[in-house]
Amino acid sequence: MEIIKKRRSVRTFEDKKIENSLREKIENYLTDLEKDYTSKYKFPLIDISLEGKVGTYGVIKGANSYIGGVLLEGGNLVELGYLFEKIIIYLTSLDIGTCWLGGTFKRGEFFEAMDLKDDENLLLLTPIGYIEEKMSLKEKSMRVLAKSDRRKEFDELFFDENLDPLYLDDLKEFNLALEMIRIGPSASNKQPWRIIKINGQFNLYLKRTKDYAKNLDYDIQMIDMGIAQYHFQSTLEEKGIQGAWERVENPRDYEGLEYISTWI
Repeated sequence: MEIIKKRRSVRTFEDKKIENSLREKIENYLTDLEKDYTSKYKFPLIDISLEGKVGTYGVIKGANSYIGGVLLEGGNLVELGYLFEKIIIYLTSLDIGTCWLGGTFKRGEFFEAMDLKDDENLLLLTPIGYIEEKMSLKEKSMRVLAKSDRRKEFDELFFDENLDPLYLDDLKEFNLALEMIRIGPSASNKQPWRIIKINGQFNLYLKRTKDYAKNLDYDIQMIDMGIAQYHFQSTLEEKGIQGAWERVENPRDYEGLEYISTWI
């Protein structure tokens, strides 16, 4: 939970390579994750230096390494978002800086450097490295442009089945799990997640942003749903509360909302 709070988008890095022992630790983590999800995802780690604008809101300085989030035939966008945020939080725990890049970035150069096949879809990217303590002027400007530090209020995101705001006092240990969703990163900081508590169960819905990211060839807001799932689940697991996100039959319909999953 504290690591989730600590995470921020880093665009200015120290211009030095990650120490070999630490890099090996990261590589082993990524390899183990791929083994757990064989034929679904790849998370290649490469050394490449591309100064300047790598992607949307992506002016990167000093980074020498990147990790990709690659969707294979057996995977799905929500789970890819879940796993990539899991990687991001793991790296944060190692004091390694990261920055979600999921919109437009220089796919061709990274695709080639990662030695990917035509049917392997590189959708996500993060630079990784040691964080430069002093933010560059460009990074400060990008954070303002992206509204990186702004979040919707609790009562704008979490509701009961009548779409009235949830009362904090009634949520007990779930209060913090919802707060971790609220502070999570999302594409262009749209924060499209909504939670509706129905018959004691927490249901995740997507509130789409009209005409957003229509130029992309994949549904980037589904990635955001995976981020929400990971923040909720990992926070509860830290408290010893077990459960999983599953899709249920005949979920409750709400106008303007798209059902994603239920915490069971």
